[in-house]
Amino acid sequence: LSRDRRRISITVKKAGGVSSYLHALSAPSIEVELLGVGGTFTCFEPGRAVPPMLWVAGGVGITPFLAMYRALRESGQPLPEIELVYACRGDEVALIRELTDVRVRIFDSTSDAEVPGLREVHRRRLGAADFDGHALLDRATVFVCGPEGFMADVRTWLDQLAPSRLRFESFLF
Repeated sequence: LSRDRRRISITVKKAGGVSSYLHALSAPSIEVELLGVGGTFTCFEPGRAVPPMLWVAGGVGITPFLAMYRALRESGQPLPEIELVYACRGDEVALIRELTDVRVRIFDSTSDAEVPGLREVHRRRLGAADFDGHALLDRATVFVCGPEGFMADVRTWLDQLAPSRLRFESFLF
């Protein structure tokens, strides 16, 4: 979202039918009608402090977390405790380059690409054991976004958490 709040900047990855079409247009700006805008996948609640958070993203599921991060930085308030668990491919790691003050654990079984910054990198898939004894699970709100199967797995792995502390964002409109 631009500073004047009337323009939205997006990055289109050349993959899939619609994304490849948009990428091929390569125009500096394209007007599109937005559908499915809104929802409750936000860390901001009126009258409440932003809680410690565990963000769990799969692939392009990183998108809403980047928006939340930018909004938190722009708020001028101290950044709450945040950890990102990011299951991705090597070419998606660049998407998180701006998250310089967030603890990040990357799970990438597809690449041995160099990961910039201070990141904990695991060259394997994310699994249930990666949440065992996790310190933030005792006090954090957990936000999850990614492909349907990924979110179903994470929901199963975190089934001991109170539903009020788990939030999911779906790409299904």
